[in-house]
Amino acid sequence: MSTVPLTSNHLTSRNIYYTIVDRAFHSIGNNDSYIYVMVGYTKEGKAKELSFSTSKPIPNGAYLRLYVSIIRGVTYWEEVTVDEMPFLTKTLLIQKAADLILNQRLRNLPILLPLHTQQRSDFLIPI
Repeated sequence: MSTVPLTSNHLTSRNIYYTIVDRAFHSIGNNDSYIYVMVGYTKEGKAKELSFSTSKPIPNGAYLRLYVSIIRGVTYWEEVTVDEMPFLTKTLLIQKAADLILNQRLRNLPILLPLHTQQRSDFLIPI
């Protein structure tokens, strides 16, 4: 039995989704493979959770085009630019990228707790 290499032109890879890589959803699997689980969007804006593994790490913030088969899942992926994506998908992913940046910045803000003293308890100090 011969195996057919999976490419973007393969017949089982006709559903196309776009996504952005977020390290929060990255884990290292067996055999030094990198496993990614993320939400992808079609050109119509339909969202779907997708997962795949690869032998090399993908840069954080990279935009990907994923070719998805109903039976096999993600069969092929490639890095793309924002300009190569459909308009609606581009809009959704740019918003998602902005949310990722904002969430990262919010995680780095100091936490303020009340300082309890005998005289005043309304002071806040960063920890």
